[in-house]
Amino acid sequence: MTTLTATNPRTGIADYRCPATSRDELAAIAGRLRRGQASWAKLSVRDRGQALAEFGEQILERRDELLERLASDTGRLPLSRVEIDGIGHKIERDTRRAVEVFDSADGARSVSGPLSAHRLVEPYPLVGNITPWNFPVSLAFLDSLQALLAGSAMIVKPSEVTPRFIQPVQDAIEATPLVRDVFAFIAGDGATGAALVDEVDYICFTGSVATGQKVYAAAGARFIPASMELGGKDPAIVLDDVDVERAAASVLYGAILASGQICTSIERVYVDSTIHREFIDTIVALAKRAGTNIDDECGILVPFIHRPQADVFRRHVDDARSRGGRIVHGGQTQGDGGVWPSATVIDEANGDMLTMSEEAFSPIVPIQAFETDEQAIRLANDTRYGLSAVVYGRDLERASRVASAIRCGAASVNLSRAHIRMRAFEQETFGKSGIGKNRIGDDGFTRFCRRHALITGDFDEMAALEAEQVDVAFPER
Repeated sequence: MTTLTATNPRTGIADYRCPATSRDELAAIAGRLRRGQASWAKLSVRDRGQALAEFGEQILERRDELLERLASDTGRLPLSRVEIDGIGHKIERDTRRAVEVFDSADGARSVSGPLSAHRLVEPYPLVGNITPWNFPVSLAFLDSLQALLAGSAMIVKPSEVTPRFIQPVQDAIEATPLVRDVFAFIAGDGATGAALVDEVDYICFTGSVATGQKVYAAAGARFIPASMELGGKDPAIVLDDVDVERAAASVLYGAILASGQICTSIERVYVDSTIHREFIDTIVALAKRAGTNIDDECGILVPFIHRPQADVFRRHVDDARSRGGRIVHGGQTQGDGGVWPSATVIDEANGDMLTMSEEAFSPIVPIQAFETDEQAIRLANDTRYGLSAVVYGRDLERASRVASAIRCGAASVNLSRAHIRMRAFEQETFGKSGIGKNRIGDDGFTRFCRRHALITGDFDEMAALEAEQVDVAFPER
């Protein structure tokens, strides 16, 4: 039996162990959920939403235990509260939207002469969801609730880096009638994730490009669909007509929240040359006020959840320095046991630097000046990624024109990660930031269903319609 060992990010001590789900155990869980899904799919979306609301109540009953475990998984308390308290809100919001989506999608009818077509919607029986360590609870539920509301059963395999929270969530599932028959969390590592792909009809994956490519190849070999959200290298463009202090504060917040361990963190900053010096001075002054949560639980700088990420941070800083970058603030780590990074501002960044091309997942703010809007767009698009972006400017028409030219799934104007708040439209990523339908917009629900058509016509009318072709095909001899 494989045993998972997890390290507390605050102490650096490996203080938690749990067994990984074996391949045989996984097969048994998959079989049980497939059997339960047949009845689950026959429920109305409203009834499925009501069952999930009851599950949300069970989560609330276990909130204290779940919070303690998640904080130990991630090394942060306020963000853990946000993750847990967001489950109920997401169930309510997703149920409301799913009812609207499926009321219009299922049973739609079209008429063409004597023919009638009816749309049929059939959920994939079993969906697998492999999730990362940076927001373990939030990312475990983003895809899962949508799939369950669509009528699928769901197995979630969280990262082996953050396994503590799994047990109270599974306890809440087991305490909820109906949901226990179609929903399960399993503990495991990469081998468990590979086994999961072999058991399901659809796979969701959130994580690195390297692992995502392996998961996508495995899904392709089985000829099953996949939704992949992978890495990002999100740019911010700061035009010359901004309030510099306000723009600098938004950029810094968007870059260092959760110590940059967010896929949509700002990781490259392009500033109009006419305000470049003022912007640098302003953002450095703000960075000096960015505190850690070593002693203050509300500090914006939290420990690296996965310790190897500290090595990535140092490598990016050292590489930038060796290629002409000026580390105008930060660049160090601190802590005894756990590792906390500093808010790091790099001036005179350029495209040759590792930190301008590869995902840092760290609170690094590399800044490069530009001369024209066209140059800024070209620099922003010089990447293999295309997750999201943000443009700052008072002239909304100009800022929107610049943002529209950036090749990414969602470009925001004047607010970093605005696409998280505005979820009406689908956001399909570019480059190696992902593939398949996204969890935002109506596609978040309908991707878990096959849509097919039932086309009907009266027997005698159809015979008359085909009479001429039949006579040609089968002439009398």
